Amino acid sequence: MSIRIKLSLAISLIVTAVLILNVVFSQINAVRVQNENIEQQVTNIAKQLAVSIELIETTNRSIENELAHRLKAAAIAAEQLLDPDISNLSNELLKQVRNQVGVTDITLWVLEDNELVTVLSSNPDEINLRSKTWDYWDIALKDVMHLRPVSVDQGQHSTNFYSGPVNFAVSDPTKVNKWGYYYSGKTNYMINTMINTDLSFSNGYINGKETIVKELIKENENLLEITAFDPEFFGKEKIIKLKQGQPIYNLDVRDVMFGSYSYSNVEKDLKLVNQAVSTNQFQSSTFEHNDQQLVRTFIPITGSKPYIISLVLDKESMLSSTTKQLLDHTMISIVLLLITIVGSYLIAELLTAPLTKIMVKVNAISMNQFNTPLEHRSKDELGLLASQVNTMGSNLYHYTEELKKTNDELMSTKQYLESFFNHTKDAIHIMDLNFNIIQMNSAFEEMFEYSSEELLGQPLFRHSEEQQKSYNMLLMQVMENNGISSYETVMYTKSGRPVDVSITLSGIIDEYGDTVAFASITRNITQRKQNEELRRNNEKLSAIGQTAASIAHEIRNPLTTVQGFLSLNKTKGNLPEQHIDLVMQEIQHMDSIISQFLSMSKQQIEHWSPVYIERLIRDIVTLMKSSGKLNNINFKLKAVEALPPVHGSEQHLKQVFVNLIKNSIEAMPEGGELLIHIDLSTEPKSMTITIRDTGIGISEQELSHIFDPFYTNKEGGTGLGLLVTQQIISNHHGSLSFSSELGVGTAATIVLPI
Repeated sequence: MSIRIKLSLAISLIVTAVLILNVVFSQINAVRVQNENIEQQVTNIAKQLAVSIELIETTNRSIENELAHRLKAAAIAAEQLLDPDISNLSNELLKQVRNQVGVTDITLWVLEDNELVTVLSSNPDEINLRSKTWDYWDIALKDVMHLRPVSVDQGQHSTNFYSGPVNFAVSDPTKVNKWGYYYSGKTNYMINTMINTDLSFSNGYINGKETIVKELIKENENLLEITAFDPEFFGKEKIIKLKQGQPIYNLDVRDVMFGSYSYSNVEKDLKLVNQAVSTNQFQSSTFEHNDQQLVRTFIPITGSKPYIISLVLDKESMLSSTTKQLLDHTMISIVLLLITIVGSYLIAELLTAPLTKIMVKVNAISMNQFNTPLEHRSKDELGLLASQVNTMGSNLYHYTEELKKTNDELMSTKQYLESFFNHTKDAIHIMDLNFNIIQMNSAFEEMFEYSSEELLGQPLFRHSEEQQKSYNMLLMQVMENNGISSYETVMYTKSGRPVDVSITLSGIIDEYGDTVAFASITRNITQRKQNEELRRNNEKLSAIGQTAASIAHEIRNPLTTVQGFLSLNKTKGNLPEQHIDLVMQEIQHMDSIISQFLSMSKQQIEHWSPVYIERLIRDIVTLMKSSGKLNNINFKLKAVEALPPVHGSEQHLKQVFVNLIKNSIEAMPEGGELLIHIDLSTEPKSMTITIRDTGIGISEQELSHIFDPFYTNKEGGTGLGLLVTQQIISNHHGSLSFSSELGVGTAATIVLPI
């Protein structure tokens, strides 16, 4: 596909996207506006209907109140005209009284076995009626009969009187009547007056609301149905009464108060009715009926009795205008798109003409023809591009020549490095990030007696998991610190022969600074180790000679004393007892020197075990507290929690702490405080024990000779105690140091590895 077609296609796609977005946003806005209009239309219809219904309800309530007054007045008048004893009355007499008081009928009720029964009536069909199945009517009638205030909310009531809601007559279900019940206690019967409501309600009690519903549906072509739901009864089983053998759905217990309910979905509509009642807000749902998209809206109406008005509207009909608008926009967009495709192709052809010339130049460059000229006259970006292409061709010519020279140099360097890698006496091997060997030199094969086929792709210590684990830890340090230099250890050849080596590990880094491999240079230092061992032995011999000279000097002094006294004894006979005591003291002094020397010259500790330092020091402090109290010395021991053990000899470490604590006690002849603090260190992992006193202290000059053999300030001391202590700590791979200030105190610090 040529660039002009691509350019034309790109422009067309952009315009297409813009046109589609324009159509979509326009349609969204049109639907939004139409929905707002629908909502406003629904609101207006609901308000209009609610006002009309409320007006009818108000009129009906006024008429019902007026009828209740008329019924009560007629009952009072009838009471005055009738004998108080029902046995003296007849149906014919009731007909005469009915005409006199101006009601439709009069019926008399009596109480038999706590049940109300009609005995006489101007209408024979009203005789022998019983109220026990009349729900709240029965409650209200008994309240009147027992001269109690009426306890039901339905209907109208006053003193000694109750009038129930307008409803279908029991004796004639085709009629809608209003009843009144009066009992003052002056008679042995309750007077029931009734009026037929067809004469009182101009449009009929029921038909007035239905007429308004029909008129609203007729005026709004998109309005299909209006339904008024009573939330108290909607969704519940219908209460049907049998009157004269006919099933009658009374007006006061209907779920649909007025209107029709043809588009019914009780389960879904009941949920929305309840939501409308609880939230007092509109609720809507969309549904299909005979392949027709409809929307039902539920509007809560608050009045004397709250109810829900439901409106069913034809959604497709209401949105038809937006559909037509969508088609118009789509047709216009298609025409604009066709114009854009043709125009963009012509523009692309005009713009890509200079690119054709540039492409010819680039093709020439690709064939190493860098000096082919490219003519250009325009001053726009394409002209600048043509100029840059000419410059690029010239630069590529020079760069190509330089690359040839650089390649020759790199080849020479590569040969040099390969020669170094293959001919150096140091063993070199390279590992990948999984610590497997990927390359090795001949010196490595010769040093460790392996061939490259045996180790390539394998870890270095594949036969020793412990050695490989230690080696992997070194490589992880290389990854973190980027190098380990002159790390001395012992490695083993294929035959198991140990080799002292010095290892230098480094990471091989790529251009992004990431470690991609590891390089190891291993040097055989066995001969150097042997030379160092020989040197150390010579130093030991020299030290032994110096120590022996010191011991000879120290022993010669008491021997001179012993020799003098023995010569005196030989000349004069028996020595005095005090001279013998001096001889024995000198002999004991020589024995102490020899014992300390033997202790210092013993081999390193052979029996090692875990030693819990805190417990060991607490035991020593417990033993030495008694002597400390005599000198007025206060002991304090502080230790961090969960101290791990150290590896060593408990007997020798006990000797160390006894010597140091005893020295601190002797340094406080006037009393003081001895503080022992045990702490941990992570770099390196070790334990630090500090023994600090508040004694006389040690001068700098004395501190510099503290470990010298036979150097002591104590009366009767040998000068070998601290030297032995230092030797024990050294055998435990630890360190011992002192710090002191005259008149303030001395601190001995021991560091032992964990």
